[in-house]
Amino acid sequence: MPYTDDVKPRDLRFLARVAEQAMRFDDMVKISRTLVETTRCLSKTDGKIVSAAYRNVVAPRRAAWRVIAAQTDHTDVAYMNYLEQIEKELSHFCWDAIEVSDIALKKCDKDERRLFFKKMKADYFRYLAELDMFHYNFHDSNNALEIHTVKAASAAYKDALLLCEECKEKVGRHRSSSPSQLSQTSGHSVTDATYLGLVLNYAVFIKEIIGNTEEAITMCEHAFDDALNEIDQLNNAERDTVTSIMHIIQNNLTLWKDEVMG
Repeated sequence: MPYTDDVKPRDLRFLARVAEQAMRFDDMVKISRTLVETTRCLSKTDGKIVSAAYRNVVAPRRAAWRVIAAQTDHTDVAYMNYLEQIEKELSHFCWDAIEVSDIALKKCDKDERRLFFKKMKADYFRYLAELDMFHYNFHDSNNALEIHTVKAASAAYKDALLLCEECKEKVGRHRSSSPSQLSQTSGHSVTDATYLGLVLNYAVFIKEIIGNTEEAITMCEHAFDDALNEIDQLNNAERDTVTSIMHIIQNNLTLWKDEVMG
């Protein structure tokens, strides 16, 4: 492709946005991958471009897979062949996103960007786990954890949360520092949108894949309450983003609690 040969990062960013506007999402993925591979240090904007690229190719395929997988006749050859075709496409882009996330993690100089790509990696392992769970049809939590993609997703989510804990400790060690030193410390905030999205998606994984609804509820409750206590410290733009994630968490809590109560 023309954009893979000696194109500067700023030009790749521009081309990625053009591809997105033109709804050439497969092209956007290729451009974004090149951006990650050729850029020395990835910016926050780069992360958003990469995330949007893979989201645009994966989301419609996940939606299509869910519709077709919900059909009852799993013995029909034509049906299963079509389902397999969609799964191959979905699996390809998920593994590609995981590989790109690993490359990106080596080029992030700030914890917030590392957290972004660790979360992205975990999410795409979760999508692969959904496919495997459908075919293995495991409902017991012990059996679920025997599946490679389930174990990988679980490990990736835990790794991302571990980074959050390390960030909190880092902030704690710098509390006595001067304001200028503290401002340079990349730390985890309970109102950080990436962190809340991580907790939300990990809870969905625990509930839907592992089958532990109560643990998912507890995790979301803690994150929701902590964020609620500090949300007034955010500016308007940040508050809007965080509030939208908190609404999703709250809705999930309502549904899950009703399910537990029967």
